[in-house]
Amino acid sequence: MFGDDIYCDGELSDSDIPLYMRSDQNKVYLKFVSDITIVYRGFAITFTSSSSACGGDLSGFKGALTSPGYGVNYGQEYSCEWAFKPTTVDKHLVVDFTDFETEFSADCERVDYIKFTNGATNNVYGLFCGNTKPLRLVLPAENLIINFVSNDDNNEFKGFRLTFIEVGSSFNQSI
Repeated sequence: MFGDDIYCDGELSDSDIPLYMRSDQNKVYLKFVSDITIVYRGFAITFTSSSSACGGDLSGFKGALTSPGYGVNYGQEYSCEWAFKPTTVDKHLVVDFTDFETEFSADCERVDYIKFTNGATNNVYGLFCGNTKPLRLVLPAENLIINFVSNDDNNEFKGFRLTFIEVGSSFNQSI
């Protein structure tokens, strides 16, 4: 199946390699086959491992984060907290939402939301709810806390998927 999520059980050639592949399994097997008739540079592959776990430590140069059960509607009464651990000091985190759908309220406090705060000062960098994808966020990585909360009413929504990349303090906004 080709589209946003690629499931491949077969062969791919250079003309049909997708930019993104996803597996719902805990293992991925990649076999590279070549012959000696033509010499090319080869390929590069990166991967991220994610789960629908509710909270924990996030670290690494780049990755993705989803609400619990992303892909189907999340449940009620979640209170998830992720703490980002930068690789070195003086880093920022660039956050891009690829999907976003939660309950809406004008102030976001009485409904399901995602919030970005400084864990040391409790300064709120952003609080988001509804179905409008937040714009790119550039946040100090040190002491960064990400909270996702769903209340106990019967409204359930798709949730969110975001990607992040750690950058130096003097990065180019156009990445």
